[in-house]
Amino acid sequence: MNKAIFILSFDCEGKWGMADIIDNNIDSSITNQNLTMAYRSILALLDKHKIKGTFAFVAALT
Repeated sequence: MNKAIFILSFDCEGKWGMADIIDNNIDSSITNQNLTMAYRSILALLDKHKIKGTFAFVAALT
């Protein structure tokens, strides 16, 4: 029996994806440090479960 193939694709926009609604709460919680930590956590989880993923990053991420 063939194994199923599963790929996750992440669209990583950082603050750019919320540029039209940024307020002080969003601005203080979506920091470069928090974004880096989140992406590293996602990568570790994918690696742990041997799941392939693709990432698309906006050039003006922050």
